[in-house]
Amino acid sequence: MKKISFAFLLTTSLLFASNNVIELSGKYSENLGNPFRALLEKKDKEISIFSQNKEVVLKVESNLDNDSIYNMRLEHPKTFILKNKSVENIVEDYYAEEYKVLHKKGGVEVNVLSGKVILDYMNMENNQQIHNLKKVEVELNIEINKNGVKTTKTILMDNKLGITSKNFKWSIVSSDFKNLDLKNLSESIQSIIETEIYTVIKAK
Repeated sequence: MKKISFAFLLTTSLLFASNNVIELSGKYSENLGNPFRALLEKKDKEISIFSQNKEVVLKVESNLDNDSIYNMRLEHPKTFILKNKSVENIVEDYYAEEYKVLHKKGGVEVNVLSGKVILDYMNMENNQQIHNLKKVEVELNIEINKNGVKTTKTILMDNKLGITSKNFKWSIVSSDFKNLDLKNLSESIQSIIETEIYTVIKAK
């Protein structure tokens, strides 16, 4: 029994190790504006966008971290790695409606400085399997450098894509993810991060 449990834990660890890298493709943020305008309209103006080529470690916290019964059985990754260079894809989604976008320094630079993932598990009293999530939140500290003027914003958003940060009044409303569990955790986090970055740029 111990050998089986060890094999299961090892397989789970390897699975999450290969699935904890977040690379932003823009598949969520491209629908936050007008993608047809970005693709079809002729652009007379140019803008340069840039994000540093670095990795940002997002520590994972949960409401069961201090639970002596369940904390040893938690299966989620301890950290996620965000590929900061991929932030350019989100910046491009925003500016492509009005500009021809050039990927180089000199215009708008957007970087994630730090962040964390917060998991809220469902009540475990009558549930022996601790993989059911009630909520996923991502907090990011984002720096925008626009023509030499730097601003830093902290934003907190959950899987409903509604903003809870006091820095912002504008929000995006969406229905719950249908399958909010550990199997699609990376996908949920990507959706939240893409929406957060787009929101910060729009608010700026």
